[in-house]
Amino acid sequence: MNGKRILLALSFSAAASAGGGCANPPRFVKRTPVLRLLYRPWSKPFLDHPQFSFYIKSNWKGPQSVDGGVRFSEPKGRAWVSILFLMPSMEGYREINDYRQHMREQGTVADSHVLTEMEISSRTASVARFTTFDYSPEFLLGEVVKVLYTELILVPDPAGIYLIRYEAPKDQFFRFYRVQERMLESLTLATPKEEENINPLPWLRRPD
Repeated sequence: MNGKRILLALSFSAAASAGGGCANPPRFVKRTPVLRLLYRPWSKPFLDHPQFSFYIKSNWKGPQSVDGGVRFSEPKGRAWVSILFLMPSMEGYREINDYRQHMREQGTVADSHVLTEMEISSRTASVARFTTFDYSPEFLLGEVVKVLYTELILVPDPAGIYLIRYEAPKDQFFRFYRVQERMLESLTLATPKEEENINPLPWLRRPD
């Protein structure tokens, strides 16, 4: 294989890593084992929910269905990210101001309990970071197994609320945070509309 093709393959690999992983390599790359190893898209698209789409790291496990959305996890289970869309008829929904207060109340006395703001898909979102604990169910009084750190994001919508949650052991929170950052950068939310105009797909709501 000539040098020009190798350089072209390397450029596709770099684009896949830096630009979201959506580049489609040429046929000669797919047919060459060494070049297939070089071409490793960093991320893959998730397009299966009617209310949102985004890119997630290619080797993360998922999607796992949860009420109102999906969840992905780091291959060794050391970090998780989920995004939900909840309407008033669904379990877990709260009015926006109530949910913001709920976010402030999370965590320990060492946490700030202050909400910050960021822009997601051209909308203003509320952000909270706080500490949580994973207790072992094997002990009557509970024994702390892990100290976790959570970033919880609320995005208002006329028909409900979007909740985005990233969680990891506190000492590894920033180790995997780039996955959360890229997911948020790529996240596209559906055009706002009233609840009655949204098709209530069965998997979007908890069965009665």
